[in-house]
Order: sequence, then structure tokens, then C-alpha cells
Amino acid sequence: MVTPVLPVQGDHVALVLADDSEIAVQIDGVAADGRLNVTVTRVGAQTAPGVDDEFILRWANDRGRHCAWVRLVSFSSVVQWDLELISGIQSLQERQYVRCGSSESASLTRTIVEGVTYHGEVADLSERSVRLRLRVEGFANTVSAAGDPAAENSPDEDLPDEDLPDEGSPDEATPLRVNELVAVDMQLSGGAFSAPGTVLRAGAVHGQRMTVVVLLDVSDRQADMLRQYVFASLRRARQERDRR
Repeated sequence: MVTPVLPVQGDHVALVLADDSEIAVQIDGVAADGRLNVTVTRVGAQTAPGVDDEFILRWANDRGRHCAWVRLVSFSSVVQWDLELISGIQSLQERQYVRCGSSESASLTRTIVEGVTYHGEVADLSERSVRLRLRVEGFANTVSAAGDPAAENSPDEDLPDEDLPDEGSPDEATPLRVNELVAVDMQLSGGAFSAPGTVLRAGAVHGQRMTVVVLLDVSDRQADMLRQYVFASLRRARQERDRR
């Protein structure tokens, strides 16, 4: 397993603000305690950040793509900032987006089987994919939770081919097909959200419940909406941990 590392002097990275705007910066120095001295090279934010504001730092190196939470500690000029690392480093795969856990209500409707809708909740969510835990009634074939790869993996993680049903064919332990077209409805904090999607993984049914990963077909505006929801949820979760 490759261990993620902080960016190094000279790297160009991005800071993502709470409003989803980005600030491009260059790393000038990295201290042993995780503090970063940076120079702002491009500002896409409408509001200038202040001391103690928090951002998501995103960067790429020869070990992959990564992100972490940082705090603006001080600045000696408009473009010279000191940042403090305030979270662990999350490694991102090529198709992966920053995501959050959730428990919002959701439903999935099959488009190839009229009138079939499964209800449940959001397990986690990114701007392009969602993992749902759904209630399934009246489905005879079930397996134990230990045989359910989708229940153990996040939306953008790759699974070995042998763990997935054949493309376009139903698995004996799940009513859904990989690559099946579906419609997803979610009740997020900002209101109702609906989008078509494609089943990426369909976990086996156990205890009349199954876990399904759906690749969402969303517009840029919808992706922005989901991204802002994810960042706001991550921020709230981290603030709650800090208060404990």
C-alpha cells in the first residue's frame, strides 16, 4: 500500500473554499509539524479568506491524488499564507471525488422494471456517485453480509472483477444488474435531489437489505450542488469531532 505524502516545495496545489471556489497556490515550504508556507498564484474566490478559515487542500504527486483539511494560521501579505494541517491525508483514486458519509433518506427506481422502487438511505455521497442502503422485500435469494463487496467499499474504489456480476446479467443474490439504468431520489439538507444513474455495483441481499453503488448522470450545476453539500457535511463532521 502506498503511503500518501504532503506536497513539497515548488508543488502547485489547490485550496477549495466552503463556497466551492478554488485558490491556486504554490508550496514555498513544509515544516516537520505539517505547517505549509504558500504563495497564492490565482484567486477564484469571491470573498477573501481570513485567519482560522478552513479549506480542503488538493494535490497530486507520483504517489497519486490526495486531499486534506488545512487552516489559515496567518498571512504576511495578500499572497503569502501560512497553513496548518488539521486532518489526516485522504488518497484519491483516478475517478474518485471527495465524499462524505450521510444518512439522508433515498430511493432507487428501476427503469427496466416498471413500478419497482426500493427505499432506504444514503451511505455516502460524492459529486458523481452515491452508495445506497436499500430495503428489499420479497427477494428470495440472500447471502451473508460477509459476501457483500458493495457493502464494504466506497463508491469510487475498484473491486476485483470476480467480486462483480457479469455485465448486463443479474447476480443470483441481487435483483439489480450491473450497468442497469435507474433513477435516484434523495432528500438532502438543501432539498429534494433527483438524477438518473447507472448501477456500478449491486451488493447481495441479506436480511432484506442490499447496498448499491450508482454512478450519477448529473449536470455541472447538479455536480456543484452535491459538491457543496459534501464539503458542508465534512466541515460539520470535523467541527463536531473537535467539540468532543
